[in-house]
Parts: sequence; structure tokens; C-alpha cells
Amino acid sequence: SDDDVQTLLRNFDWYIVPLVNPDGYVYSHTNDRLWRKNRRKVRENGKCHGIDLNRNFDFNWNPGFLIKIHISLQATGGSVNPCSIVFSGPSAASENETQALQNFILANKDNMIAYFTIHSYGQMWVYPWGFKTEPPKDWQDLMLNFLIDNIFVVFGGKVFQQIVGIPMGTNCTPLLADIFLYSYEAEFIQSLVSEGKRYLASDFNFTYRYIEDVLSINNSKFADYLSSIYPSELEVKETTETNNSAGHNVVLRH
Repeated sequence: SDDDVQTLLRNFDWYIVPLVNPDGYVYSHTNDRLWRKNRRKVRENGKCHGIDLNRNFDFNWNPGFLIKIHISLQATGGSVNPCSIVFSGPSAASENETQALQNFILANKDNMIAYFTIHSYGQMWVYPWGFKTEPPKDWQDLMLNFLIDNIFVVFGGKVFQQIVGIPMGTNCTPLLADIFLYSYEAEFIQSLVSEGKRYLASDFNFTYRYIEDVLSINNSKFADYLSSIYPSELEVKETTETNNSAGHNVVLRH
């Protein structure tokens, strides 16, 4: 019923993929609530299962990527260990789920102008590139705008951590490779740290508020981004003065 939402629905064709990892999703509800990989068996002894689909896409796939942090080299991105939660798989795009999404994107690339992906793992603001430490050329403007837009938003007293070069082969990269589209992700979840000791949560009830926060921010971001692609000729904004002044309208011409 919202006029702005109706305008976006009329002006754009939407392709919605609600779930890419059905096996992993079911397993997260029946066994391990924090499971993030798919469920393919990766060792003959059956003790290790799953590939991290976020790190399996065929764009600069390199689980052995190293970055220099201060004076030491540390591995980041994916892992070559089949038992790791960020195991990148035996090869790029080795998984059916990865191939399905890649093929869909490439088949529709000429009609795509934007790609959004929402995650709930990690309290981070993530942007390309994931396969190297150099940031994109406009990263300073993007970070500044993000901070300005969200300066009054507080998530449990936490401060956002900006990271570069972490998600190796993340699921936005097929578009980066083929249609040169930057994709930015905001990822949030309640920190699973208590007095310096990490623990696993058996239930997600305590994170529901954070899910609502994520949706609130992303709903606004989607609308702002799409409106910037095909802006209206006139945009009317109503503001209210509080210092004994009357309310007034501000008209902005694009």
C-alpha cells in the first residue's frame, strides 16, 4: 500500500531467490542452529560435511589467499580444510547450488542493474574486494555515506567493524566478474562472545530484534538505491521545525 513501494514494483522487474541452500537450511533447524554450509559429504569417513557456498563462486576463487596483517601473514577468506566452516570446496563452482545461482545471473545479466544479498552471520559491513586487500576506488565515499546514514543506529551498543578481503568468492562476485556491478552487504548478528569465551547458541530467540533491525535498514537502502537509478523529476520532502517555526516542504529537483 506504500506509494514508494508501489512505484518500485511498477518500474522494476524483481527476481527473488528466497533460499539457495535448502539442505543446509533444513539441517540448521534439525541439528545445528548455526550451520552455514551445504550438506555434501566431503570426506569418506563421513565426519566432515559441507562446502561454504559463499566462498565457492567462480570468481578469483582462491582458498589459500594470504594477507599481510601488521608483520605476519594470515590466511583469510576460505579454507582448504574440509572440516572448516568456511571450506571453499574442492574447486571453483563445484557445488550445484553455486552453479544454479551463477547460471541464473549470467543468463539474465543483460537485464540486471542491481543485486542485493542479505546475510545474518557476523556484525560487519562488507564490501569488495574479497580476493585482495585493495578497496574499490569509491570506498571512502561509500563508507562515509554509510556512517552518516546510520550514525544514530545502535545495535546492542556494538560498533560496526569494516573488513576488506574476507569473503573469498562471496556470492556477489559473479556479477562483479561479468557485469562490473559493485555489490555491498551489511551483515549483523548478536555477538556470540561472553567474557572472552566463545559459545554456541542452541536457539535464535535472542536475535529476533536484530533481524528486525537488519530488515529496517535494508528496506530503506533498497528504496534509496533503486530510486537513484531512475529518479523522479521532483521529490517532495516534508520537514518540521521545532524552534517556534512552522513546518514547511522542501522540493528537490533531480
